[in-house]
Amino acid sequence: MSFLFFILGVSTLIISTTSCHNVIVARQVPCFVAKVIDQAIDGSLDAANGSIREIAPTNRLADDTADNWTSCATEQTLVDIAYFFDRRPN
Repeated sequence: MSFLFFILGVSTLIISTTSCHNVIVARQVPCFVAKVIDQAIDGSLDAANGSIREIAPTNRLADDTADNWTSCATEQTLVDIAYFFDRRPN
């Protein structure tokens, strides 16, 4: 039996200074897992739109004009993702 563990927790994620969002952050997730989660929840691979978002290395959400997973050099590359479970920033 194998288990997958990801680092979940509270962290600083810069979204907006004027609104509040409930978000779960998962750090160090392999790209292929992030894409599967994105496809399962949002119905499409769009790293900058929907409930699942890529977190850029600057701790900001990925550019909302880019729909591809920009940090994924390979499917094993580790990325950070945010899950907006009630309200989305856009």
